[in-house]
Amino acid sequence: MGPMITLQGAHTISVIRNAVSVVSRLQAENYYLDFFYNGTTPKSDWSNEPRLVSLIVDTPHTSGAFEKAAFSRVVWKLKSGNTERTIDPTAAPYKGVYEINPSTGSNYPCLKIAGNPFTDVFQDVSEITLKAEFALNIDGTDVESSATIAINKRQKSDEAYYPIVIYENGGYFEDGKESLRIVFKLGRGSDMKDDILPRTAYKVRLKDWTNGSYSETSVSITASTGDSQSYECTLSAAQVNTMDAYTAEFTDPEGQNVLATKSFELYDRTDEYTIYFTDTPGSTITYGMSVTTICSVVKSKRPETPLDKKWNWTLDYMYTPKGGTAAKRLKASATTVSNASKASITVSGSDYQSKTDFDSTMYLLCQATEA
Repeated sequence: MGPMITLQGAHTISVIRNAVSVVSRLQAENYYLDFFYNGTTPKSDWSNEPRLVSLIVDTPHTSGAFEKAAFSRVVWKLKSGNTERTIDPTAAPYKGVYEINPSTGSNYPCLKIAGNPFTDVFQDVSEITLKAEFALNIDGTDVESSATIAINKRQKSDEAYYPIVIYENGGYFEDGKESLRIVFKLGRGSDMKDDILPRTAYKVRLKDWTNGSYSETSVSITASTGDSQSYECTLSAAQVNTMDAYTAEFTDPEGQNVLATKSFELYDRTDEYTIYFTDTPGSTITYGMSVTTICSVVKSKRPETPLDKKWNWTLDYMYTPKGGTAAKRLKASATTVSNASKASITVSGSDYQSKTDFDSTMYLLCQATEA
């Protein structure tokens, strides 16, 4: 009889306090999609600091994300309200601003934005939805769907900090990509190059959830080579459970005061088994909404085949309070399910609305032990 199998996974759900919901299956690879203005004057310089957005499609029936060759069609669109335009990089006003699948892009379908998206019919809006409509064949079945992400018009503020975390490969550890480089930067008011602080003005520490506790990650964070403004670290698949939630804490140089935080997730597809969550990891909901997540264990290489096993489950929602680093439980107690192939948990709007120190991110921690 082999050893008992225990799996751990975690993912985040962000709560938007405005009536804006963002579907985040489009991955901003290098920077975030915030275009900064000073009043009515554009300040961001995406022509010299272009944004790259990749289409990450990952289903329960596959292991890893689909690469470019798998897609029979990808159409990129911009939308705000009832106004929608298809991006044609060969015609005005898109020529010279947008490029589809640039040579410097990722292995996934991607769009390069090298200019101000808030022009033409979108110049007076505060948010544009970037949409990728796609078609591909999965195991003999034609699938058509779409993914969206928001491009935000933001006012530059010299008072606020702007945390940046950049990670490779959409955050996926896969065969042949078993380590990921993660870069950390801190801006004063924006992510523009001139606003990124020198390393001497801040420090970075990385925290994660392990066995239900929120603690500092055992990893060396060093100065980035050739860049006086950023730090970096490298994580390996062996350091990550099937899916782990991390928080980068940007502190003052003495490490005493937290200036800003940024949460993100990494996914390990090199393990034999993985925990599958029914809602999209890293998803976003509107403030006050409820969400139910069903967890199950699947084979990483063949997740379409359910495992003939029963598990003892522990599911728990946590959060880190405003101005603090000690994690707190969101609900009164963890949800436990015994001897079952699946387990579910629901968090209601009142669960986090009742917490006066709740900021914006919930962490679902999941552990499954073979029954």
